[in-house]
Amino acid sequence: YATDPDRVDLVITDQTMPRRTGLELARRLTLHRPELPVLLHTGYGEDLAPDTLARSGVTALLRKPVDPGELLAAIERHLPPRRDV
Repeated sequence: YATDPDRVDLVITDQTMPRRTGLELARRLTLHRPELPVLLHTGYGEDLAPDTLARSGVTALLRKPVDPGELLAAIERHLPPRRDV
């Protein structure tokens, strides 16, 4: 993303990471690309309000453990149509 943000079509991130949270990452990524879909994966999302997620640029919340079918459906739902490069 840092070298070519237009090549990234969708981001899946965890909420709990070293140095920053998934919400902080989503904010940074969507600052320059507001349309970028960001899926937040977490086991601790009970306290994340929908408006907090939206303000942070999170497109969808996936709760751990995520069912593979649910993950695939979220990716298909939020992945933009393929563009020829």
